[in-house]
Amino acid sequence: MKNQNTLIVLFILIIFGAVFMIKSNVHKRSLNIVTGSKPFSSDPLDYDAYVHHQTFTSVFGNLVSFNKKGEITPQIAESWSHDEELKKWIFKIRKNTYYSNGDLITAHDYEMSLKRVAFVKSIEKSQSGLLEHLVGYDKITNLNELEGVFSQGNELHLNFNTPTPELLSKIAFGFYSLAHPSLYDNKTGVWKNKLKSISSGTYEVSRWDENSFELSLRKNISYVDYINAIDTISFKDLSVIKSRQIY
Repeated sequence: MKNQNTLIVLFILIIFGAVFMIKSNVHKRSLNIVTGSKPFSSDPLDYDAYVHHQTFTSVFGNLVSFNKKGEITPQIAESWSHDEELKKWIFKIRKNTYYSNGDLITAHDYEMSLKRVAFVKSIEKSQSGLLEHLVGYDKITNLNELEGVFSQGNELHLNFNTPTPELLSKIAFGFYSLAHPSLYDNKTGVWKNKLKSISSGTYEVSRWDENSFELSLRKNISYVDYINAIDTISFKDLSVIKSRQIY
């Protein structure tokens, strides 16, 4: 009888141990990706480089996402609306959503982030394909000035000169992601340190050195599906791997 009770207790401990291990490892999944080059900038304005599509898409959050099977889904904006002409858009920014450094994400932050992109592009005389259609774009003289972008409370307003039926699919591109205001100069819009990032998205940079680039899943973000999320993503530079094989 004593031996039987011991076996029962041992069996229960094994079951509890197995359940604990399963729960502990639910989100401890990793993914390794080989890239053709190393990321060289955390500035969303350098997003055109393909390696930055791979490495920074999930680091800087967007108003909406276009990654779920071609479907537009809410991200930093919880909802949006527009007028009948599709010229005036209003995005409601999620409350209680934070950057990776703990700062609260606000509609004003997004206002300034978009104004920064518009101002820099206007100086470079380069069109992004979207922001140049905003009201007042042709009159920009400083980073704070752009009539077509403003915030009220948790609402971000975008007013265009022409109808913008494809706004949602375009605004989901990395150019227009949210950058923490401390990362760029608030007068010139110049990115301060291209090797520094503060995440506004679902992942944050946890390692960035000569040989590796790694992202870690951020916790407690309301729009993230944690059940299916990868915990860490590691990027390996193919050129580095090849050189090691040669030598």
